[in-house]
Amino acid sequence: MELRKFIQTTIHEYLNEQKLFENSKLNRLLNFEVYEVKIDDGYVHAELNIEQLSDGEVSIYISEIWSDIKEKGYATKLLNKLKTFSDKTGVPLSLRASISNNIKTSGGMNQHQLVDWYIKNGFRISEEDNNFETDSSAPFMLYNR
Repeated sequence: MELRKFIQTTIHEYLNEQKLFENSKLNRLLNFEVYEVKIDDGYVHAELNIEQLSDGEVSIYISEIWSDIKEKGYATKLLNKLKTFSDKTGVPLSLRASISNNIKTSGGMNQHQLVDWYIKNGFRISEEDNNFETDSSAPFMLYNR
């Protein structure tokens, strides 16, 4: 096999394994087998929990998502993976769009830019509140609900 084709195949197989691994982590979270899931996708990371919304529906709560390298689209790519999972399973995503309580996200967007980024990525500001003790001045946002 040509070296270039071998490398492409290997990378493709690795990426497919990563998707399966991340999906299995999310499924374990949804089955209440674990309380928190941490995803490390190279330069980008996320911490996820289960959130029960005001009507009792379960959502995947994104407590943090951050990239080690800013403005390269890494966080957007991971967010898109989470949105794809949400679209396939019908389980909404929820979050509190705040920069003040997330030390790992510092040096990136300001509060207004962060909210705009989530809106651009299909989230909407919700009037309901979440159960986590976070910055109550930051908007609670939902995707796929």
